[in-house]
Amino acid sequence: MLINFVNDDKKSYSTRMKIMGIIYGYKKIVRPENPISSKLLKLCRKSGFKIVRYKKFNYYLSVDDFYKNRFKLTGSQTKSIIHILRFNHHRSAQIGILMQKPL
Repeated sequence: MLINFVNDDKKSYSTRMKIMGIIYGYKKIVRPENPISSKLLKLCRKSGFKIVRYKKFNYYLSVDDFYKNRFKLTGSQTKSIIHILRFNHHRSAQIGILMQKPL
């Protein structure tokens, strides 16, 4: 099973890149881009896996909770990000892929 963040719409991608740009300024942490769902499924198949089932989950990430904890940001850093973005939550997605390796 593979679970991965995906960026399937331009607004989510743009928001995440803006947040990661700000975090880079604070922590010099670079995160690779998240693939789109179709590209990830294609890579799994190309690697020889059979896709048994997949499901995409949409939800909202909190700058205060998710990014603060994941990147060990200070309260003032998260407040700054929220001030720049003008919101505390943004839409995100993950895909869960159940794969089977052929025998």
